[in-house]
Amino acid sequence: GSKQVFTIRPNPKIINQTTGIITTSSIDKILVDNASVPVVADPVTGVMTYTFNNISASHTIAASFKIVSNHPPVFNPIGDQTVQVGGHLTFNVSVTDSDINDKIILKVSNLPSGATFTPIVNGTITNPPTNTITYVFDWTPKGDTPLASYLLLFTASDRVNPPVSQQVIITVN
Repeated sequence: GSKQVFTIRPNPKIINQTTGIITTSSIDKILVDNASVPVVADPVTGVMTYTFNNISASHTIAASFKIVSNHPPVFNPIGDQTVQVGGHLTFNVSVTDSDINDKIILKVSNLPSGATFTPIVNGTITNPPTNTITYVFDWTPKGDTPLASYLLLFTASDRVNPPVSQQVIITVN
């Protein structure tokens, strides 16, 4: 008999134009000749192949898929801040993604001179698990810091949805 390989490929991401939620599909179940076979899909592409060897009769293969929604990350509100020259300002910037397997990337633009933006490494396991990342903004404006308002732009991405941003104005008196 001959050999034949079938490729089972889930749909790529689809964006709901009304909600903005991104959905993808993944292989839920495979039946070969009405018998369930293990789903062993590539973890990156979601693609699975099934090979029939020594074909001597007709066979059937059926696949069912499940829809998987993906939600964008969400910032915990921060609010604008005020600090005196020589004073100390610190606040947390936290972002949560309800999709537990999404890796969140958090960046800041326009970081003032001398300010730091560092991650808090949290080894706490919660039940149910959460997907939250927290950074600490820390700044002590020196005596030569101009009295002004500084616009910081925090941007979070889960590499699936478009990035989301939150801006914070820091006023130095």
